[in-house]
Amino acid sequence: MSRRPRSRADVTPVGVEIANLEEQQFGVHVRLLRRARGMTQDRLAERCDLSADTIRRLEHGAFSPSLDTLTKLCVGLQITRSTLFESFELGERDPIRELVDMLGTRKPNEIALAVRVVRTVLEGVVPDDAEIDDDQDPAP
Repeated sequence: MSRRPRSRADVTPVGVEIANLEEQQFGVHVRLLRRARGMTQDRLAERCDLSADTIRRLEHGAFSPSLDTLTKLCVGLQITRSTLFESFELGERDPIRELVDMLGTRKPNEIALAVRVVRTVLEGVVPDDAEIDDDQDPAP
């Protein structure tokens, strides 16, 4: 009676499979954050002081990053570790929190400029929930 060779799936504990799946999902999350900022892997690597290979491996879920690597990654993405983990756990990005994190890394004069730009952009925007009465004339 011959025995069939055991595959990796036959000997891999369920907990290890879940950890591998989470590493892959975390990598996808990092990729989405990077792309949302319009960065290449090489550009993010430069901003993080990590190698481009590290970014590639992280995005493919090929390893579990150390706290130091995660800290550097957050510096490059201009977010806090808590924002990184919270958005991963929730399965969605929180643009407002990301904006607050980004501003937290800036100098006071840069923050003042950002506030002026945002105000200028939003001045003419009508909120989605604003009721528009077609019977009334538009404001002068």
